Amino acid sequence: MEFSQTKEVIMASSILDAGISCFDIEIGAEQLRFKSCASTPHGLISLCKRFFVSTQVHEFSSYSSGYILYWLWTKAVTDVKIFPSEPISPLVSNSNDTYIIGGGCSGNIYLWEVAGGRLLKKWNAHYRGVTCLVLSEDKSLLISRAEDGCVRVWSVLT
Repeated sequence: MEFSQTKEVIMASSILDAGISCFDIEIGAEQLRFKSCASTPHGLISLCKRFFVSTQVHEFSSYSSGYILYWLWTKAVTDVKIFPSEPISPLVSNSNDTYIIGGGCSGNIYLWEVAGGRLLKKWNAHYRGVTCLVLSEDKSLLISRAEDGCVRVWSVLT
């Protein structure tokens, strides 16, 4: 099914392997479903009006791994895959969609370029898992919150 990029949609996901659904706001009907896709909380963002990005976590007994997928809006296939060293939960992107930032379960924050998914920077931001990432209105500051109870502010420009 082809999906119109000009429609306003609501995207819903589950950490269970239920897929990601896109609903047309005007009529309330599901327009597109991306099966076998399970996004983590705060791990789903739209990029470049061409695709959206979803964090994925798969559990193998006591070992957890994660990856990030870029899904094309026009068809339910992945365009880019990123394999970070740990599961990523929250994601955020800058206003011109040139990079994405993700928070890891160890407290690390990662910065990737959108084109190709190359890792640009990684830093230890918190002592426990990152739960939320927000960019300031002018996109110059990154605000992170984590399970360690801390909220921190980072300059994106440096």
